[in-house]
Amino acid sequence: MSASAVPPEQKTPTGEQPVPRKVCSARIKDIIPDFEESARRAIEAGFVGI
Repeated sequence: MSASAVPPEQKTPTGEQPVPRKVCSARIKDIIPDFEESARRAIEAGFVGI
């Protein structure tokens, strides 16, 4: 996922150049709780910088 569907300038080690999927506003609202949960778990595990 990305802010835009622009292909990267560099290729992957296998020579591919995949185009990322653009994220729409509705999907961002769905993803925010996932980031919050990931940050909470990282802090509980002892990570200091996320």
